[in-house]
Amino acid sequence: MARKRRTATRSSRAASAETDALLQEQRRAFDDRERREREANEAVERFRTDMDEATRILKLWAAERARSQQAEWHGWSSATGLVEVELGREAITVARARLRAGATLPQAVTYAIAEVEELVPEVIQNLGLMTEAWVPWSEGSEEQKANRRRRISNLRAKATATDFPEEATAFTAKADQLARKYDLDA
Repeated sequence: MARKRRTATRSSRAASAETDALLQEQRRAFDDRERREREANEAVERFRTDMDEATRILKLWAAERARSQQAEWHGWSSATGLVEVELGREAITVARARLRAGATLPQAVTYAIAEVEELVPEVIQNLGLMTEAWVPWSEGSEEQKANRRRRISNLRAKATATDFPEEATAFTAKADQLARKYDLDA
């Protein structure tokens, strides 16, 4: 009888050891899964934080770019807001793709600004705000003066072609403003 008890005790110890090993393995697997889930959540939160910050930075850049002296959208003062939104949207899309590819926040923002800066004329033309090629306005050459004169004459032509008196007044006012600004007689 004593033998049976010893054998039963030994087998219960072996079963208990196997159960403990199994429980430890399950605990390790559970802990690993929780750790991976926590790391994934942290990565998602970092991405969201970076994306929010990139959006903020790029919206400020788009606002500044749209309101710059180079961004006079052919007499349409309301167009500045459209340009701002469109530039911001394009830049945010580029930055989001870079962040997803693993870029850091400064890398994504710098890349997005560089990419979209090259697209400014295309964005403006896609918005339908231009009647001619986009030309940055800076003091200088005869070609630039010719472009300015052409822009002023286009504004005056729009003013005479429209059936809306408010639009005609706005076009004429912008043409006069540009003529004074650049000291042109157009």
